[in-house]
Parts: sequence; structure tokens; C-alpha cells
Amino acid sequence: MRIGIVLHPYGEGKPAGLGRAIYEITRSLIERDRDNRYVVYLRKKPKMLPVFSGSNWEIKILGNRFLWLDLGLWGEKLDVCIFNTPVMPLFIKPKKSIVITYDYAYHYFEHPFWLEQYHKFSLRRADRIVAISEYTKQETIKLFDIREEKVNVVYLGFKNFCEGAPTAKPVLGGKKFFLFVGVIKERKNPLGIVKAFYLLKEKTHCEHVLALLGWGKGPYWEEIKIYIKEHSLETSVIIDEETRDDGLLPYYQQAEALLYPSFIEGFGFPVLEAFSCGLPVITSTTSSLPEVGGDAALLVNPHKTEEIAAAMERILTEKGLRDSLIKKGYEQMKKFSWENTARGYIDIIDSM
Repeated sequence: MRIGIVLHPYGEGKPAGLGRAIYEITRSLIERDRDNRYVVYLRKKPKMLPVFSGSNWEIKILGNRFLWLDLGLWGEKLDVCIFNTPVMPLFIKPKKSIVITYDYAYHYFEHPFWLEQYHKFSLRRADRIVAISEYTKQETIKLFDIREEKVNVVYLGFKNFCEGAPTAKPVLGGKKFFLFVGVIKERKNPLGIVKAFYLLKEKTHCEHVLALLGWGKGPYWEEIKIYIKEHSLETSVIIDEETRDDGLLPYYQQAEALLYPSFIEGFGFPVLEAFSCGLPVITSTTSSLPEVGGDAALLVNPHKTEEIAAAMERILTEKGLRDSLIKKGYEQMKKFSWENTARGYIDIIDSM
């Protein structure tokens, strides 16, 4: 079969979880499936084109223009076309189509009417939908009135940062620290993390600092900075907007715990990345995070900063808890891999 994959977005300056997921799904599928021919479509030519192993693929640039999907895919003879986000052409319909969906955080925080309508159009038009978690599947059914049998769950893989990696040199001057990794957005709850850290410091007077590794902008980011200043946390909260990808390794190796109490996540790469480095995780009872974290993480209500603070205190004081979480984390992470992801997509393609 000739299979198209719309690799968009790609080539962003600061790719977040979506950009990483889209690339890795594409890479793992092409490299695992040698029986089919793949055409990877990019909206515009990036500084560096993606490269995959094997010879069963090619890249085409569709052009950064109005109706780019319709004009670019017109006349393409594809047996199946995979859309890496719920954005399909408006006027042409591929022979068979798969739409991948991640989460709908915008529905709860931003409410962009036209984007939601476009997603509804694309999800209803697709032949099959792949959700990256059971949570996202249920949200798809609920928000867009989609038939359950149309939606398959295929979990993502993750990058095993610490496999075979040597112990890195100390970061943050050797200080003990709690860690947050992710874009600074309201849905990821970094302000709640800072507030919980303040409660912990007030109660325990621990010597730890908080490392926020992520970039942000806008009013919410400014609100965090104001809270830090008003509560005299300037020397206790370390903000690093540049460290990402392989630079995360020493932080995962040396932190006390990962703090990831998001309000909404379609999946949550940092949870599994932390597990792979033997790092305990505090995450949410909400969205997909109980699926990803399982019983290997401490689950808290992300709306209650006192619960987040209490979990942090447990990590510091409860004998045997840290070692137990580390052991469970190593087992939990084995459930997820890009090889499993590719196998899931191949099964769906073969069934169409």
C-alpha cells in the first residue's frame, strides 16, 4: 500500500510534546513497517528535513498556502492517509483516512470556536481515529459525539534518557531539588507547583530548591513570576527556559522527585522519562496521568496545592517510599514503547 503521513507541525523552534509525538509516531511506523510505501508530507521546508531509516519513504513539501492540504494532496494516489492532528482537507477526501488526536485542553482553557469546529469536522470525516490514551478516547466521544467503535487507543512510547547513560556532573551547584519539566502553561499547573513548594518550605524548612525547566510567555507566566517575588522565592525557584532534550538527563538523575500535577494531559512524556531514570513522580488523579503513572506514582488532586505539598513531604520523610516508587516506576515504563506504538498503527492499517 501507499500510505501518506501528514507530518505537521514539524521543525518548530521549541517543539513541545506534540511535536515530539508526531515525529516519533512517524519514525517508528516507517521503520517498523517495511511492507508498505510511505509518503511524508510537510507543510513547508524546514531548516533540516527529517530522515528515517530504510528506503520505503519519501518526502513531499505541500506548500505553506491557503487550503494547503486540499491543494497539496490533490491527485495523490494514497491507499491510506494519516493525519497527525485532527485537521483534514476541507474539500477532498482520501480513499481511507486515520486521524490522530492528543487532547482538547483548549476546550477547557482557551475556547477557540473555529478550531473546535474544524476538529469536529475532521474527526467525524475520518474513517478511523487514534487516541493516545483512554482519557482522550472518552473525551473525543463526549465532546464531538463520535461513535466509540470508531476510536482506537494506541499509547505513545517515550525516550529512555538514562538507559546506558553515565552519571552526570551535579547540576544547580549540587543543591537538592524538586523538578518540573514542560511548557509553562496553565493546563500544566506550574503555579500550583510553586504554591505547593512554598507550603512545603514553610512547614519543613527543607533545604531543597524547585527547578522549573520550561519556557513560557503571557499573563500566566507573569503571574508565576509575581508570586515568586511576593513570597521571596527568588533564590529557591530556579527557572531555566533553555534546557531540553538530552540536557534533561542530569536533572532526571539527580532530582528528589518529578512534579507533574497537570490539569489536563493527553499522555505525559515526563512521567515515563522520570521512571526510566529511577526518579519518583508526583502527578495528577486527572486526565490520562493515572493511565501512564499507574500505581508507580503518587497521585494528587491538581487543584489542591496542599495535596501536592503533602506528597512532596512524603517523598522526603516516609521511609521506604522513594525506593518503592522507583522500583514500581521501572516496571510501569515497560508497558510503553515506540515499537508497541508502531505495531498498534500497523494493526489498524491492516484492518482497513
